[in-house]
Amino acid sequence: MSAQGGGVDEPALLADAERRASLLGQGLYDDPRINFGGTVQLRFNANIRQQDAVESVDDFESGFLIRRGRIKLNGELPIADSEAVVPWEIETETNRSSGTKFLLDAWFGYETGNWRFRGGQFVPPLTREQLVSNTRRMAVEVSPVTGAFSTSGAGGRTQGVEGRYRDDDWSVTVMIGDGDRGGNTSFEADEGDVGVYARIERKFGDDGWRRFRDFTSRRGQENALLLGAAGLVTVGETDADGDGLQLESFYELIGSADVSFEGDGWTAFVASNILHRNAQTADDLNMFGVSGHIAHYVSDDLELFSQYSWMTGEDSAGELSTLVTGFNRYFTEGHTLKLTADVLYSFNEITAANSSSSRAILQDAPGEDGQVVLRAQFQLTF
Repeated sequence: MSAQGGGVDEPALLADAERRASLLGQGLYDDPRINFGGTVQLRFNANIRQQDAVESVDDFESGFLIRRGRIKLNGELPIADSEAVVPWEIETETNRSSGTKFLLDAWFGYETGNWRFRGGQFVPPLTREQLVSNTRRMAVEVSPVTGAFSTSGAGGRTQGVEGRYRDDDWSVTVMIGDGDRGGNTSFEADEGDVGVYARIERKFGDDGWRRFRDFTSRRGQENALLLGAAGLVTVGETDADGDGLQLESFYELIGSADVSFEGDGWTAFVASNILHRNAQTADDLNMFGVSGHIAHYVSDDLELFSQYSWMTGEDSAGELSTLVTGFNRYFTEGHTLKLTADVLYSFNEITAANSSSSRAILQDAPGEDGQVVLRAQFQLTF
């Protein structure tokens, strides 16, 4: 390296940098690309419950929290002399209680033409609301029904391998993995030994598949329709009776079907879900739930919505019926910077099985109902 007039020879530095380029860009791969991003969601929750005679619950809870703080790296490695690429993604989440980091997504794959294959940890192809990123959903949180019927691993993730075929109108995805409760777990953990997912979708409309990456439809967009159906079969062993002595064999079936309408400044969505679980030494569990929402832009950057959820099944869980009404205020063209606020009302008693602190829905006092939840969230994605 030479110096000219006491300075740095910049052309020589550039040439040296080229020679030291990553091995990923030589031979097998050409021009690898890496994207860096993240999400911060600052949320305020307030929960109002009916008090019973013995004052068994706190009738008012409120506070702020960082609901999600995520860092993401992703990209794709174009394969030299080929139209195929190797997509990949790594994303970490911050625990909202302890502040510790844990793995959320970690996968890589192979994509060529209409085909994509990948393996690792990611959201499996089951419920549509869970497949839509939390940064692009309608309400502050997923509906209680989606939470009950989606994969319950860390962040709704599980581990396995997946294959997808997608053309202009059809998409079919099949995954073999750990099934329900399979995220961030070792292979010998108390979970399903194997889970098989399948999802099929049919799209109507001239827009591409990116149209359905969220639940909103801006003014001026053409009408579009998406039909989806999915299923999961999980088999394995678990401590079904909770005696801590031995594991019992079980199988679990989950089915989901959904319809999404989008038009000129409005959207409508409805989904139905069923679950059947059979385990030795335990009673069968059968659940059914429906949820949906409607939304409409009242101005170019203000969207009003209402969401309803109903679920029934296990006797100890009780029936669940909730209504959510709120708005999205968009400060950018997409979801980069937005404010979401909503109010949830429960028509039934919230039992322990249906409570969820992540959605600010808390267990009611025995025999009480009419719980009210106020939520507001400011989101930044980059």
